[in-house]
Amino acid sequence: MSRHRQESRGFTLVELMVSITILTMIVIMFSQSLGSVSSIWGRAQEKMDNYAKARTLLNRLQVDFQSLVPREDLPNFGAQGNGESVLGFYTLQRGFSSNSGGNSRPLSYVEYLPGNDEKGLSVLNRLNRPFDYAASPDFLPAPTPDPGATPTPPSPTPIDSGGLDHVTALRGLLAFSYGFLHPDGQYSSNFYENSSGQPSRAVAVTVGMVVVDNRTEELLEKRGDLGKLSQDLSLSAPPSGSNWSPKAIWDYQLGLSAARPAGSSASRITGNLLLDSVRTFERTFPIPSSNL
Repeated sequence: MSRHRQESRGFTLVELMVSITILTMIVIMFSQSLGSVSSIWGRAQEKMDNYAKARTLLNRLQVDFQSLVPREDLPNFGAQGNGESVLGFYTLQRGFSSNSGGNSRPLSYVEYLPGNDEKGLSVLNRLNRPFDYAASPDFLPAPTPDPGATPTPPSPTPIDSGGLDHVTALRGLLAFSYGFLHPDGQYSSNFYENSSGQPSRAVAVTVGMVVVDNRTEELLEKRGDLGKLSQDLSLSAPPSGSNWSPKAIWDYQLGLSAARPAGSSASRITGNLLLDSVRTFERTFPIPSSNL
């Protein structure tokens, strides 16, 4: 009888407490691991968001630049009030055609312009106006310009941005910059003048941008840091020199690179500004010599 009672004896209070403690530790460790995995996954998703947005915009720019019409009767890159060129040009990308005649051909004016969305957050807009033109003498294919010839500066009719179709090309924009590469290997902010102010037609354009994911942008806005960060990342006209790179300047400012770019006056950005969620991008697009 005593042997039966000994075999059916349950857990003691000490054994139960030890078991509960071990189980609690396992649950805590599992929760912490799950939280770490969730945090890593979230950061990875934010980076993917940045890369996806930037890749989509850069691919759109590439398509537009490949179809650019470099003609003086269709002036591109009109001048701003400060003497810098607007990133606006004529392309052969199709728009909504109003003329379906056999002698017509699609022509569009596109312009990339930073702005704000309905929430006041920074975006990059792609402005567009489609045209149709007939194969009249005024629009016959022009000869390829002589690289040694002095180009004629454009005198475009001012285009009312309010009359253009607006499409948001990129959300989460912190900074946007571009510079024109000339045959002498120098960058300038003007398509028709080199860094020395001499007449010159650019052969390529370098476009750079700083992008932040949507969640981090909203956090920066709530903390009041978004406007100051965008201001700190704003770049002036490209300085003289063939090694101008907006990405290199921004990487130095954000602490992503220890090397300070030559000729850069940009300073480092300090403080807890969630800069690990900010990414920089850059691409150079050749300007075609002729598309007609």
